[in-house]
Amino acid sequence: MKFMVFATLAAVAMAAPDGGFHSLQVPILRDDRVQEEDSYSYDVETGDGIRLSQSGSATGPNGAVVKSGEFSYTAPDGTPISLQYVADENGFQPEGDHLPVAPEFPHEIPQFVLDQIAKAAEEDASAARAEAASFRAATSVPAPSRVYGQPHNNAFSSQTEESMTYYIIMNIVTDLTRHAISDTLQVVLASLCMVAVGAPQYGYQTPSQPVRPPPQPTYGIPASASTRQSAFESVEQVPILRDDRVHEGDGSYTIDVETGNGIILAESGSPGGPEGSIVTAGEISYTAPDGTPITLKYVADENGFQPEGDHLPVAPEFPHEIPQFVLDQIAKAAEEDAAAARAGAASVRQAASVPAPAPSQYYGPPQ
Repeated sequence: MKFMVFATLAAVAMAAPDGGFHSLQVPILRDDRVQEEDSYSYDVETGDGIRLSQSGSATGPNGAVVKSGEFSYTAPDGTPISLQYVADENGFQPEGDHLPVAPEFPHEIPQFVLDQIAKAAEEDASAARAEAASFRAATSVPAPSRVYGQPHNNAFSSQTEESMTYYIIMNIVTDLTRHAISDTLQVVLASLCMVAVGAPQYGYQTPSQPVRPPPQPTYGIPASASTRQSAFESVEQVPILRDDRVHEGDGSYTIDVETGNGIILAESGSPGGPEGSIVTAGEISYTAPDGTPITLKYVADENGFQPEGDHLPVAPEFPHEIPQFVLDQIAKAAEEDAAAARAGAASVRQAASVPAPAPSQYYGPPQ
């Protein structure tokens, strides 16, 4: 009975399917490769429909290899795939119907925006080249000079050289004297010493300091009282016809001034701005030197100083119509900046309102 059981198990084990992996043998139909000194090409095709062809040559910047090729195969879902590509100094550039395509921009980009982008890219490239040239100039080591400059001829160096020359020659004379040389030879050596010390020194002259003239010991005659009076009387005296000023306790005010030569200033302000800031409005009028009457109206509030007047210059019209999405982006950015400024101001006020902790009267344990 036991033998029958083991025999049955052995038969089942032998009849069980083999779970191993049997790879499909795919033949290579074509494999042509050509390798030149500065170029190459190859063309490969397999039995399952994969094809690859590629060629390259050293025609890029600084001898870089520029490649181009194509490969095709059939995807698992049966879709035929074909990809052409070029790889050069601009990177890898593939083309194929199966590649994803970025969605179109929702708005047409104006030409002046494209021009600004191209100009910014050109300026960035120019700045990068200038920085690289500056770095090369800073890190380059100049070649050593093969000639020597003339010796300096300042007072210290000249006296030092003369003293050293005299010292050396006198030592020689003393040594020779110790060896009992003749008086005549001593006289000759002493003469040579004097000639050597008195030899001219070659060098540059110290630049002379500019000579300043001495101050004059006399003063000019002060103007007389009559001269000052005549100069004062020659200035036109403009009367002030009206000068009304009112200041209230809440910070509001009004000013109304008029002069005899036609200048009028009227201004009023009140704490009606954000967080009690003063909002100012007013008007100024006068006559310009060429006789043109000038009138300026203005408001100064949380939006800044806003003047209005016929004499103010007007900016030329924008050469291109600004798309609405650009205006929306500008308005959004301005709103975000204003919100950030308000948040920063609130943070500063909150930090200033927190009292500083009182100093402790005890020392903590040493670290």
